[in-house]
Amino acid sequence: MLRVLHILLWVAAIPFSFSACQGKNKTTINVTCAPRFEQRGDFVYLVIRDSIHSYEVGYSMPPRVVFLPVSLDTNRIYTFTISEKPLKGTKFKSSTVLRVQADEKVIYDEEICEVHHTRMQQKKVPILYGLLMRSPDEPPWEDEQKLFPHRNEVVSGGCCPLPEKTEIIYLCNQCKMAYEQWRKQHPSTRK
Repeated sequence: MLRVLHILLWVAAIPFSFSACQGKNKTTINVTCAPRFEQRGDFVYLVIRDSIHSYEVGYSMPPRVVFLPVSLDTNRIYTFTISEKPLKGTKFKSSTVLRVQADEKVIYDEEICEVHHTRMQQKKVPILYGLLMRSPDEPPWEDEQKLFPHRNEVVSGGCCPLPEKTEIIYLCNQCKMAYEQWRKQHPSTRK
């Protein structure tokens, strides 16, 4: 039985972030299973299912967008730590992959920056709704994801506004410094 409907809120303007689920009624669950991937339109979903729980989490939007930066083998067993919380104002729940373990070794942890391998800090940031456009002076999407994926102090909420105005996300200080270096190397073209 599918217990969670995962709503994927992503707009090309600002990188989607899987953030720590904070607040009331948060539940953390461990699911041990082999992952499955399902292509639906432009999205690839990671299906995490055992005899009790079933989750579908946005994994990627090929070829250039990856929501969960970890490679998974469908022939291997992993332990997924999932956090779920009710989506305010709806009957649905949002699920977030917090950690992935293979043979008891952590291979993904949402608190650790996948680029700089440092523990990140949590911060409450605003959620912006609507179709957001990247400035021409901003780095290309691919560069941002490879060099400083956790520097944005804002979250894209997608095109459908929900009651939430803020969200707690992980920010990497080294990502912020890498972005500042990039800015110095790529001065603004605006006058």
